[in-house]
This record gives sequence, C-alpha cells and structure tokens, in this order.
Amino acid sequence: MKKYPQFEDEVILNKEIKYTRYGTEHIAYIGQRAFVNDDYDEVNDELYIGLLDRYGALSDYITVKLEDIYWPNE
Repeated sequence: MKKYPQFEDEVILNKEIKYTRYGTEHIAYIGQRAFVNDDYDEVNDELYIGLLDRYGALSDYITVKLEDIYWPNE
C-alpha cells in the first residue's frame, strides 16, 4: 500500500479551496476531481495537483495539503 498519492493518481477535494490565478480569484469545490501532478513534498506537506472540470478536462494547477483531499486508493 502506498503511503502518499503518486504521480497521475486521481484524488478528490474534500475542502473548498480559494486560489488566485492571473489576478482572478477562483474556487476549487468539494468533490472536484483532480490528478496528482508531482510527488508528495514531505518537507512542506504539500501536493501539486491538476484540477479537472466537470467534463474531465484540465482546468488549473494548485498546491494542496494532504488533509484537503480524499484519495480513493488509500
């Protein structure tokens, strides 16, 4: 069993996250699907993920904490 989500694993947000991209505020919603885009950063306790829109297309990249996501494979 893997300890952390790995590159290209699918995860689901379990917390609403506000972030700013190009001066515009966006919201990543609870239940929004995403994929892991980089390995887990144990030093900063962060995971870089790519958010998917309702059609499954990539919409944005954000950095989240492990407690902000649900990992179905855990």
